Amino acid sequence: MKIGSVLLACLFIGLWLLAGCRSRLSPEVPTTAIKSGEISQSAVKQSWEMEWENITKDARKEGKLILYSEVGAELRIAFIEAMKEYGIALELISGRGREMAEKIIRERKSGIYDADLYISGLSTIVNVMKPAGVFAPLESLLILPDVKDSKLWYKGRLNYTSEDKQILAFVAYLDHGIHVNTDIVKPGDINSMQDLLSPRWKGKIISDDPTISGRGQNWMAVVSTKLGEDYLKQLVKQEPLITRDLRQLTDWVARGRYPIGFGVRPDSYQEYKRAGAPITNLNMEEVSYLLAGIGQMGYIDKAPHPNATKVFLNWLLSRKGQTIWQEVRMDQSARIDTPIDHLEKAGYPVRKTTGDYFDVRKDRWELEDGLKARDLIIKSFSPLLR
Repeated sequence: MKIGSVLLACLFIGLWLLAGCRSRLSPEVPTTAIKSGEISQSAVKQSWEMEWENITKDARKEGKLILYSEVGAELRIAFIEAMKEYGIALELISGRGREMAEKIIRERKSGIYDADLYISGLSTIVNVMKPAGVFAPLESLLILPDVKDSKLWYKGRLNYTSEDKQILAFVAYLDHGIHVNTDIVKPGDINSMQDLLSPRWKGKIISDDPTISGRGQNWMAVVSTKLGEDYLKQLVKQEPLITRDLRQLTDWVARGRYPIGFGVRPDSYQEYKRAGAPITNLNMEEVSYLLAGIGQMGYIDKAPHPNATKVFLNWLLSRKGQTIWQEVRMDQSARIDTPIDHLEKAGYPVRKTTGDYFDVRKDRWELEDGLKARDLIIKSFSPLLR
């Protein structure tokens, strides 16, 4: 009996030790956690990391990405360098939005599908490319938690321009408004939009062509919407020079040939600014509004390099990618965690995290609200093109 009792006690102790050891070596997920649908953070992380690893491997096999965009030389170089890390050779085809759109559509009609991603302004996207059925839904391409976390974006959401989620506006900056030559336009000379109507500035203004899609037209559409048709007519009487040469636009403002410019590109402005040119921007609160400029992307249907596209898209929308975009373009990202010190130092108007602004980053602006304004602009400014 004693021997049996000892053996029984030893067996009990052994089972107890084994159970304790097992619980320490391989803890089980509590039944309550499973029933409530809770999943550990490490499991979630493992899931997206595995997906990302597979995509980057497949992207390396594809080895190429064809991007259509209006971005300048600095971003082109930054994009190419960033993709080298993933074994992707990025080919960037640049030009004005409508020219690129027409090229893509023309090639697709001929059975050529060589475009992966399109980054440009909303007007061409809505009025030319979407009606042609060029785009596919984009949301499923987002993989990185850093990108998908809505709390990291302005107003707590990624800004798709319409319900079909084909176009994502990843930039949200206050329009830079007017650029001036500081040797000629002194502080206090232009404090409001009314000051632009002074006889002093007649024949001294140059503008990106507002009769076609672009920065000039978008700015004029907001001016017309907020200040009215009469103001627009008065502005036309100032006889601004209309140009489609964006390089010339910035150059002539910087040199003082035309001391006031509408529609100057931020990257071009920064290039002259860094070179020491006497040029700065003025923010007119009367016509202040939120836009994305060329910071809108669409995923091309039947893209030949889908995995490379996913890699680039997620990189660009990450904090690192958006910081690079913002530093080069000086367009404030729609992310709320990118540094803005350089924008404030350069005197750019900075969007507040909780601010509520007149926002034109939607299809509705292009197809409805801004459409009437554009018709009026074309009618008003066309005589200046003769």
